Parts: sequence; C-alpha cells; structure tokens
Amino acid sequence: MLSVNQLGVGICRKMMDNAEEYNVKHTLFKNGVHLIDTGNRALGGIQAGLRVTEICLGGVGNVSFTSMDLDGLTLPAIAVSTDFPVLSLLCQASGGYREAMEGWINFTAGSYAAIASGPARAIVHEPEEMFDVLGYRDDAGVAVVVLQSEQYPDEKVGTRLLERCKVNPENLYMVLSPLSSMSGLVQVTARTVENAMVKLHSLNYDVKKVKFAHGVAPLPPLGSRTIVPDDMLSYGSIVHLYVVPEEKTDLREIAKKMPSQTSKDYGRPFTELIREHKGLRGIDINLFAPAEVYVNNLKSGELYRFGKVNSDLVKKMAGLH
Repeated sequence: MLSVNQLGVGICRKMMDNAEEYNVKHTLFKNGVHLIDTGNRALGGIQAGLRVTEICLGGVGNVSFTSMDLDGLTLPAIAVSTDFPVLSLLCQASGGYREAMEGWINFTAGSYAAIASGPARAIVHEPEEMFDVLGYRDDAGVAVVVLQSEQYPDEKVGTRLLERCKVNPENLYMVLSPLSSMSGLVQVTARTVENAMVKLHSLNYDVKKVKFAHGVAPLPPLGSRTIVPDDMLSYGSIVHLYVVPEEKTDLREIAKKMPSQTSKDYGRPFTELIREHKGLRGIDINLFAPAEVYVNNLKSGELYRFGKVNSDLVKKMAGLH
C-alpha cells in the first residue's frame, strides 16, 4: 500500500536539499525534529507553496501554477489533479468535515495553535469516524505535518507532535506554511478537489467511488482583507470528478447538489461569515464546495455539469469592477 508519509518525506527532503532555490529554511531542533519554514522567517514563495500542496495531497497529486479568465479578469490559479482522490482528501484539513473540527485539525501545544494537515493525519487517525469511512492507515514510521499558523513552532511543539505521531524524532518533519505567506496562499487555494470530496461525503455518498479528480481555483491577492482563498474555492473554482456510480443511485442528482450555490450562505464573503461565527464552525457545510462541478459517469460515459463560477462576485470581493 502507498505510504503518504514516505512520499511526503521525499518532498520535504527535496526542499531541504534545495532550500535556497525554494526560499525556505530548514531547522533541526535539539530534540531531533525537523522544521521546514516556508513563509514565516523564510520568504518562501510560489514554488515552496506548490511543494507544500504536493505534501498536502499525500504525494499522490500533481500541482501546477496556471491562470484563469473570469469574464475579462485574468488571475493566477492553482491546478491540481490526482489518481488517488481519497488519499488526497485524508491528508488535507477542511472545515467542511464537522467531526474534524473537534480533532487533529485544531492542533495546540501550550500557547501554540495551528491548523494541522498533511500525511500525519493517516497516523493519528483523528477523527476516527472519518478514517473508518476511508479505510486507510499509514504505519510507515515517519510523519509529515503541515502547520498553518502565524506562530513559529518551538521544540515543545515538536515534542507534542511526537507524542501524537509516535515516531522517532529524526523521522518527524514539521512544515510551516502561514496563510499570510505566498506558500500558505497557494496551499489553501489548492484545496479544490478536497472541497468537492467533502461535499460528496456530506451528501452521504461513498467517496471511494471517485477514481480520478482535477480542480482549479484562482489565487486571491496576497494580503487582501476582503477576499480569501475560501472565497475563491466556493465562488471561483472548477472541479472535475470521474466516478463509478453506486448501484441504484442517481449520480446526476448527486452532482446537482454539489455546487456551493446550494448553500444558504451562498454569496456572502468568508471574512464576514468567519467574523459572524467566530471561526469556520457554524458556516453552512454546503458552502464548502466547488463553484462549478463536472461529474463524469464512468459506467455510462455521461457528463453532468452544475453550478457556475461567479465572476461578478469574485470581482466585487477583490474590489475590481
């Protein structure tokens, strides 16, 4: 079986060996834990963000920098594709999983707080209910944790992660990717396929029926206070899913329910929703979904399309008219 942590370590070592090229900083703490800083004390950048995204995809996805045209507005964009959408999903950290909000995603160590994602989730297996559905566990003896936080981790953070991951110190790799950095902006905007899989899960559809997936979403301006990656995912993303449908299930009707426009919160900026709910909890789960979705029925060959990229709303949120 594929080890998402072994694959993630390979990407970490590539960044460590080419730290200057990626504008990252590698630190080996006294307790033996590795830290790769991709945007706090190090500048990081687009290439570092692409590598972090590959780690978040469990090492089984392709990530590239491209562009999207939103009715005359051309923005840089992140495209992802994978032949292992379920493994990609388990490595990421979406607020769309209600049960996940209670677990690993909200990592703390003393006063340190971060959104934790990446391959190590396949070791921690939290929340257990989700991993029972996915049916995957990684016992590779190495662990890679992506920390989305503006705080710089110290050895105590590494020690806490060692307790959770139960690996030797030299086999733990922490990857710091603050949302305020280009690296963080890239890896969060790249969660297109994840959002689609989350939506399927919330519709009680067997996500293991999805065999291949591709998604693309535009990058918001770095440092913007009016539009964030979540807005781009819900209002600007396009996802293609290739599905072997369940027996006696109308895949077209499932696809129809997938786009974010089915949400009662549709049309509202995430900055407003997060402020109102004091975080992601409480935001309608249906908003954590692609703006536009294509579902290819692999039994019949039919292609279903629902939803639409909301170019006008993206322009308005970004302050462009």
